[in-house]
Order: sequence, then structure tokens, then C-alpha cells
Amino acid sequence: MTHERLIAPHERPEVADAVSVRKTARELLLSGQGEGLDALLADRDDLDGPRTGLGSAQWLMQQLIAPWLEQAPLMQALQAWVLQRPQSYHAWLVLGAAWEQAAARIRSGRCANQVERAQWIGAGLARDQAVACFLQALACHCGGRLAWHRLLRVTCYLGEPQWLLAQQAGRVPDAYPPADAHDELTWQAGLAHVAPLGRALQKIPSLPACLAPRLPHEFGDGKTYWLRQALAVSPNDLDLLGDYLYFLYPRWGGSHEQMQGFIDGPICAGLTEAQRNDLRELKENDWIGMIDDSEDPEDIAQVRESLDALLASDLLPETRARALRAYSRHLAYQSRTEMDGKVCWNKAEMQRAYAMLAEMFELMPYAFAERSLYTLEQCVAHVGLKDSAGLLRRCLEIEELLHNDACALLWLDVARQCDAFGLVGDAPLAAGCREARFDMALRMAEAQGTDVGQHAFNLYDGIDSDAGIALFERLVARGHAGAMLVYSGELSPDAPPTKRGRAVPDAARSAALLEQAAAADHPVALCNWGLRRAKAFYNDGCPEARAEALRCYRRVNDVALPHEEAWSYAMKTLVRMLWEGTPEEQHEAVHTVLLRIWLQDDADLEAWASRFFADAFLSGIGVAVNRWLASVWLERACEREPDDPDIEDLQGRLQMKGEWLGGLRWRRAVERDRRQIDSAAYALTFGEVPPNPNAG
Repeated sequence: MTHERLIAPHERPEVADAVSVRKTARELLLSGQGEGLDALLADRDDLDGPRTGLGSAQWLMQQLIAPWLEQAPLMQALQAWVLQRPQSYHAWLVLGAAWEQAAARIRSGRCANQVERAQWIGAGLARDQAVACFLQALACHCGGRLAWHRLLRVTCYLGEPQWLLAQQAGRVPDAYPPADAHDELTWQAGLAHVAPLGRALQKIPSLPACLAPRLPHEFGDGKTYWLRQALAVSPNDLDLLGDYLYFLYPRWGGSHEQMQGFIDGPICAGLTEAQRNDLRELKENDWIGMIDDSEDPEDIAQVRESLDALLASDLLPETRARALRAYSRHLAYQSRTEMDGKVCWNKAEMQRAYAMLAEMFELMPYAFAERSLYTLEQCVAHVGLKDSAGLLRRCLEIEELLHNDACALLWLDVARQCDAFGLVGDAPLAAGCREARFDMALRMAEAQGTDVGQHAFNLYDGIDSDAGIALFERLVARGHAGAMLVYSGELSPDAPPTKRGRAVPDAARSAALLEQAAAADHPVALCNWGLRRAKAFYNDGCPEARAEALRCYRRVNDVALPHEEAWSYAMKTLVRMLWEGTPEEQHEAVHTVLLRIWLQDDADLEAWASRFFADAFLSGIGVAVNRWLASVWLERACEREPDDPDIEDLQGRLQMKGEWLGGLRWRRAVERDRRQIDSAAYALTFGEVPPNPNAG
């Protein structure tokens, strides 16, 4: 009796087809063969074909505009395609998707209150280009389901252009672009965000005839309008309904009750039970994601009850894979405990997590790396479970071809070199492409926000020491600042022992790598190098070392965002160093750095800054002594952090406790100082000039 060998995921025909069509599509785009590219996309955009997934039209479009490709040449190639074939639905669709992606990148993923005005302008200009392209695509082919879907997505995320709403309301749109609505400096900064990709929309487009009139309430509810339009072309489109459901999340002004009402309502009545459960998983995943790392027993029980119920219901394969991913991630978090600096794992629970990952891989092998590689790494590297299903090897074999995850590609680059993960030698399709693939992996890491240095350390520390060292050396040769920072720590003679061995300690190289990482403006490296130079100053009195430490900490303000830990550390340390410096440095500490910390709208930073401002006005550091202003700042500190032990000391100094007639002298000093405030100190405290006592 003979047994046929099971075909590994990376050997399946659909993978070879996807790799081939991606290569062909990119070659056609870069060589200006628009007609061939149209035919290729049209062949995969059949209404009867799969909406998404490996090899689909949407997948191929995303491959063409992948964010790790060089954006300026990409946009030029897409614009050339449109010029060559102005009646091409797919040319306008892909160009619009590229502009939509640019708009999201300019706006950034930060909270709205952390996005600068110029970013909003740039994102709005890119959004207008995207909407105009999608409308032009519909003018070419009104049945294009992807164009309708993308219009819903981009307008939900970044709002609808006023020129579109005006035309649909029968009004003449305002002048465009809206430069007069902004000051010149901010407007030019906004334009600069889109300049490398093209320019702002030069002409407001006319609307395609297939655009149905809006119902009155749809002028204030764009997502419902675009959903209605899109479902007319592609009824019961689960991907479309899932995106609409996402914009009912509480963070977008909706609620979980609204989401459930939508799932149970008439729009979703034509779905199967498994399809409705797919939408339910999306709804549940929102609140699960917010509390799955909670340590509250009730929260833990609620998460597990919900996930168990999901897994027991009728699910599509992809839905089940998503639920397994959420459950395995939850188990991994709850299995880890730390006591007295020692990390312990619940091995039985992690074995459950591994079993879920193994099932997930079979259901969704092509998206496994980008979704669950880290959880798998925890199971195998941190807990020491046997990779009995060979998930690491199989995952990397797929990534070698599909290129979905930066971390997997970086590991892969050294895995074959070091015979790690059971990978030996070059795979036939990978031979000769290591350098290009490594470059791409680094670009992917930047686009995906991957901490490359940390992932190199994870490989070194937990999986294969030789492969980790090889990856560190490769990254250092490329001048990767994050890798140089982490590798510097591992080469230090003070580095703790690792699980799988360690690099040979080298104090000189460790220092050199840290200095190079700081010179490359890595925020944490600047902090660490600044600390090293500050210690040299305090130990040896070297003024050059102090100057360099101050330069490092000042530089962090230019290269780090205020919510990053490196920023707050650098600013606080800078204040302390300037505090004991020259009068000019003390002025900088109080009027520039301390004020910068105070204005961050962060309670912890405000409390810290308040205490230092109180000290400054008590001691006359950077400002004239003023006990009334010191009392104002001390009151602010008490409001934000009443249990801080430093506050009691400051109150004692303010109220002259223990001094002869201290209470009387304190009250008189406060009243005197209240009448003798200079305008700069008043503005520093209250953000405005003092009122004129003689006015009126």
C-alpha cells in the first residue's frame, strides 16, 4: 500500500501562481505595458470569482502598491498607466488605492489629537486624489465592486470631500484647492506631504452618471450611502459588510449594540449563519482586544467564555483562524508571570496555545507569519515547547515566496545560512535573491513599524544564537541603528547570559556601536550614549563629555515623539543637567524644556513638571524667586499626584517650616510676591500676560 505525500503549503499551485502573477504584474507596470496589466487584473476581477485572498484582484492590487516599494517611482508608473489608458477601470482603481494608502500614511496611525495640522491637510489632499480616481474608475466601469468598496473605506476613514457633497446637493463647489482656509506656512507644509507623490488635485472631477442621488440623511451619513451603492453591485459582500461594521466600532462613534443590530438587521439577512458569525467575530474582537491582557478574573473568564462560544459555532475557515489567533494570543499573555525579576510560564496553557496555532496554520497558512509568528516564538523559544508540527520551518518556507512579514524574511535570510529551523541551503526559487530580499525586508519593517533590533534579539536569545549573531552582523553592516543599539547591549561585558549562548563580550565594540546608533539619531541610543557621556563628566569632570550629553538629550526632542518613553526620559534628564548649569542653561531648563514637558497633556508629566516649576520659583532657578507662583505650581502637583513624597518636602520649604516665625513670614512673602510678578513668569505659569491692575 502506498501513501501520497501531502503537498506542503509553499508547494501548492496557488502559491506558484501568485508568485508568478505578482512578478508579471510588476514587470508590466514598470515597462509601461498598460494593456497587458489591464488584462491581467480583469482576469482576476470576475464578479463570480473570489473577492479577496491569495491571487485575487484585490491581493494583486495590494502587491502592486505595497508600502515598502519606493513610492515616488511607483506613483509615476501608475500615472503613466492612466495617461496611456485613460478609459481603463483598473488603472484608475490602482492609482486611487495608491493615493488612499498615501493619505493614511500622511495622517499616520496616531490618535487624532496627535496629528499635526499640516498632516491633516496633506492627508486631505491625498484623499481627494483617491476619491477622484475611484470616481473616474466608476465612469469607466460602473459595476466595479472594488471601486465602490474603496470609496466607502477612504471616506469613512478620512471624511468626504466638500466638493463631492456640494455637487451631489446641486451646489457649485468652493474653489479648490482650499489654500485660503489655512495660513500660508501651514498650507505649504501640507502640500509638502504630497509633493513627492504628485500634486494636489488640479480640477474638481465631474461625477459619474452611475452615482445615485443621496437621500437627505445620507449627506451626514456617508458610510450608509456608499454601502447602499456598493451592495447594489455586489450583494452580500462579506468583506464590504465587514469594513462597514468596523466603522461602527465605538472609536468611530458607534457602539457594540449598533454593531449587533446591523448584524441582525435586514442588510445582513441574506448571509449564511457562518457569514453572520464572521461579522460577530469582528464585533467580539473589539472588546476582547481591549481586555484580553487584563488580570481581572472576571475579564479573563468573559474573554474565554466568548472565544469558546465562537469556536463552538458554525464558522468559515478564515473566521475560525482569527478566533484561534485571538485565543492563542490571550493564553500566551495570561500564561506569563514575573516575580522578583524571574519570568515563569504556565506550560500546559502554552501547549494549548501551540495546538491552536497548529490548527490556525492549516486554516490560514498564507497569513500566519504576519498574524501569529510572535506567539509561536513565545511557545518555542521562551517556553521551550517542541515545535512538533514544524510551524517555524513551514511558516518561513511560505514567507520565502509570498513576502508578507518583515520579521520572517529577516530570520529567513540567516536561517538557511546557519541551517536553522530545519532549512538547509538555498531554496530553488530563492537562490541568488538574498540581497534584494533583505533590502525589501528592511523596507517592509519600516513600513510595518517592526522593531528590527528586537526581532534580531529574539532570534539570538531564544531560538538560534548563531543565526541571531549572523542577523545582527548583517544589520550592523547596513548601518541599522536599532540593531546596533541592541547588539551593543549584547556585546557589553555587563550583558546577562542568554538562553542559547552569547556573543563574545567586546567592550570597545559595544561602545562604538552605541555611538554609531546615537549618531544615526536612534532616540534610545541617544539617551544611552548621553547617559554614558554624563557619567564620564561626573566621574572625570570632562566638559566635552557634558556638552555631548546635553547635545544627545536635546536631539531626542527632534527625532522622538512626546509619547515615546525615550522622549520623556531625555527631557527630564536634560532638565536635571541644565538645572545645575549656567544661568543661561537654567533659563533653558525652565522656559523651554520644562514648559515643553508641561504642555504634553499627560498627567504624569504634568505632575513632574509642576514639582520642578515649584522648585524653580522657590529657589530662583531660571526665574526670579516668587513664593506665590511656587504655591500655584505646588497646588497643581498635588492635584495630579497627591501621594508623591517630594511634595511634602516642597511644602515644608514653601511654608518655611522649622524656621523662626516661618508661618508668618511665608504668608507675607506670598502676598508680597503676588503683587510683584514679572510678565514672563506670569505667562510661564498661566499662558497669558498678567492683567493690568490700573485698567478700567
